[in-house]
Amino acid sequence: MLLETDFAHLKENISKNTEARFYVIMQHPPKYVRFNQIQECRILSPSDELLQKYKFGSVTWDGFKKKYLNDLKNPIARARIKFIAQESKVHDVYLVSDCDSEDYCYRILLQDAIENFK
Repeated sequence: MLLETDFAHLKENISKNTEARFYVIMQHPPKYVRFNQIQECRILSPSDELLQKYKFGSVTWDGFKKKYLNDLKNPIARARIKFIAQESKVHDVYLVSDCDSEDYCYRILLQDAIENFK
């Protein structure tokens, strides 16, 4: 099953689901996050440039969403999406980011892209 969480709930999810896989979807994951179940997955995170433009208001959420989803179409990202989609059929897989709000979070966009991967 494909799930998502933020860093505030990461440790709780790791301890309650010891067989799950966790993918940190960030360009610069915190150095303190080092568990056996966690893998960095920078290829699926938005670029620093795009995140900064969104955070400082030079790109709207719709503009961010369009660019981010387009970036996920590159062959390396598509291969990783396919891998995670397959893995989520066998294991619980969590997408992890530092977004506070699910309404404007790229991990929710990524979760949808993986669930609808063809």
